[in-house]
Amino acid sequence: MSTIKTHLFNSLTQTKKESRNKITIFGAGTVGTTTAFVILLQEISNDVVIISRNDDKIEGEVLDLVLTSHFVKNRPNISGGADLSLSTGSQVIIFTAGVKRIEGENHVDKIQRNVEIMKAFVPKLAQRSPNAVLIVVTDPCDVLAYVAWKLSGYPKNRIIASGTQIDSYRFRHLIAKVLDVGVESIDGWVIGEQGSECIPLLSSVSIGSFKLLDLDASFGSSESDSVKLSDIHEQTVQASDDIIKLKNSISWSIALTCADLAKTIVNDTNEIRVVSTMIKGLHGITKEVFLSLPCVLNSSGVTKVVNIKLNDKELKQLHMSTNFNDEIQKGISF
Repeated sequence: MSTIKTHLFNSLTQTKKESRNKITIFGAGTVGTTTAFVILLQEISNDVVIISRNDDKIEGEVLDLVLTSHFVKNRPNISGGADLSLSTGSQVIIFTAGVKRIEGENHVDKIQRNVEIMKAFVPKLAQRSPNAVLIVVTDPCDVLAYVAWKLSGYPKNRIIASGTQIDSYRFRHLIAKVLDVGVESIDGWVIGEQGSECIPLLSSVSIGSFKLLDLDASFGSSESDSVKLSDIHEQTVQASDDIIKLKNSISWSIALTCADLAKTIVNDTNEIRVVSTMIKGLHGITKEVFLSLPCVLNSSGVTKVVNIKLNDKELKQLHMSTNFNDEIQKGISF
């Protein structure tokens, strides 16, 4: 091959491809590899790394993605393996690795097993990429974001979890469906704890530039309204259960959410996303917990948190989630 190159070219210098927006995905399961695929297709990064403890699987996944990259215009460098040094100099680290729940296992025991994975790898990843923003996806992402913060040594603004961003998308989709408008015309937030206790903020919903409750103060709450907020909340949460029941896991929507967060960070766009961040000092919270609020994201991570007005019920629920997560955090060791 070197002989052919000698005949074809007069070499002037060695090309060195600079990594400007390196993204490392830790975990080569369904979510991790799907996230890598979306990042590849959307051309978010010129350097994508997948780290996995399963050498054979990661070798196959990387080969598959490398061959897939020929279908995109700006082909990134794609690499992977068990060697953590591959992640060196990452701008974003997306942590997707986690264990599956064992039959009969309680919630805290499963969390502890995920904590053990984090203990083994988060400090080493942070050491190799001291300026990265770490996105925690592993369930339960709010509690594990707290663990990652403690283990990494990163400042709180550079640790986020995917949180209720995906719930917010589902919330908007359901509102759009009820009103028979395009989802692009709807804006609205779901905050708090990721999962069944998330808090949909009907007061945040707007259609175009109009606040929904300014147009119809009874929407979602009046007994005469066929659409109840409780129904919308239930459907928002139920969507996850339905998908898991039908296909055993959620991958595409989480992958697209992760890719969107990574894009917002590497492009330094200062856009608002509903992500899990440290909320001590906000809304009367005095404990160190990560829960979702609308945040401004850029290359430094979370730089601002939107000052949203919560009613008494929403504030009470946020404090309940705070206390619940704080108790879980007290029950794990790291």
